[in-house]
Amino acid sequence: MAVDLTIDGDGLAIVTINRPDARNALSPAVLNTTLERLTTARHSGATALVVRGAGKVFCAGGDLGYVSAALDSTPETLLGELADSLNELVLALREFPGRVIAAIDGVAAGAGVGLAFAADIRVCGRSALLVPAFLTAGTTPDGGTSYALARTYGPVAATSILARNHAIDTDEMTRMGLADWVVPDGAASQHAVSLASELPPISATALLETRRLLDRASGITLREQLTLERASLSRMWRTTDCLEGARAFLEKRVPQFGPAMPPTRLGK
Repeated sequence: MAVDLTIDGDGLAIVTINRPDARNALSPAVLNTTLERLTTARHSGATALVVRGAGKVFCAGGDLGYVSAALDSTPETLLGELADSLNELVLALREFPGRVIAAIDGVAAGAGVGLAFAADIRVCGRSALLVPAFLTAGTTPDGGTSYALARTYGPVAATSILARNHAIDTDEMTRMGLADWVVPDGAASQHAVSLASELPPISATALLETRRLLDRASGITLREQLTLERASLSRMWRTTDCLEGARAFLEKRVPQFGPAMPPTRLGK
């Protein structure tokens, strides 16, 4: 299945959904292959990940040919497989032990919006669009799109975006903090790769902890969030990364962080 992976000598992994003739649409096979590529990248020790689509479209969402065939057969089984595979991929992106950068040229539609939102950083070509496309296809959001839109816009505005099938352009993305860089069309991948090498090193363990804090930040009280932050700090204080970060700062040098520690190693 056409999902490419390259890993350079500096620990940068690039995953490319390479189905330009199908607008990089997602079937279970594509999603599972992408998940396999992420697993390979993790095991290789990659410290940063760029996700991109081949051609002029980032990702058109679910493969409508697969969806149509599934609806004529056993939709609960076949479409359930599609949804489950998408969920696994989104979680794998959020749990990748390094910065995840989405290079978005052209349209990200449907589930493609979820993949874009799963990244830490988004680099967009000037004409890039995030198009929900769920309700117009007779279905509801997937890939964490409802979660991300509600947190970015609030539930009232998010409902309006989904109900109108509102296409979010790069001006709006920038205004809402969804696009970190806007570059000329066709240059998103190149800029994302350059950015991955130019950004300062960060602790992979601290990044994973930070994502978990942010994912839980909405809907709880300040006191509850402070408690979570205090517990996270306590876990980080027991890591070599914390010691290395402090020493590197005092010694005015670039820190050399180790591989991410899994939550079971960090304790509660």
